[in-house]
Amino acid sequence: MNIVKETWCKKIQVNLVQRVQNKLKNLSKALSKWSRETIGDVFEVVKKMEDHNILIEEQYEMDDSNHNRILLHKAQVEYIKWLKLHEYILRQKARVKWAEERDTNSKYFYSNLFTRNDDTRDTNNNLINHLNRLVIKDDNELLEAIPTEDEVRNAIYSMDPNSCAGPDGYNGLFFQSTWDIIKYDMLDYSQSE
Repeated sequence: MNIVKETWCKKIQVNLVQRVQNKLKNLSKALSKWSRETIGDVFEVVKKMEDHNILIEEQYEMDDSNHNRILLHKAQVEYIKWLKLHEYILRQKARVKWAEERDTNSKYFYSNLFTRNDDTRDTNNNLINHLNRLVIKDDNELLEAIPTEDEVRNAIYSMDPNSCAGPDGYNGLFFQSTWDIIKYDMLDYSQSE
């Protein structure tokens, strides 16, 4: 959490929207660097652990002593821990890929569906005129109201923590677990007009 706090709290002199985007981008770089330095390549570690487990199993088969059984158990526990992290990363990558492919397909579908022509323009104008009569002043004020801190926080905490990362590269869990650090920028961002 320290890396998030250090990176997020650095001053950036740009407009509000760019500030949040730049902070997210800078944080992504800092977290990637931290991950490489601290954890290393998870895929490589899993492969090394697998090879290490094979050696320990062979050792245990040759000498089934209590000491070797404990070594084998510890190696298996460590391997399972890394394997779970490996699977989590693959699941996240699969979600991102699915979302990207779905987005591409949706763009193609909607671009064909909503090809502009005069009839469509007339229909849209009629719809807007009709909606203007349906939305009363009080409703409009609610729709245009600047969100409160509680509303923004509730929106953040209503996100699925394991949701697919958005275009910024972060899922719901990031925003929820770092809320105390990022909230003022997120409030400024969501309350700007």
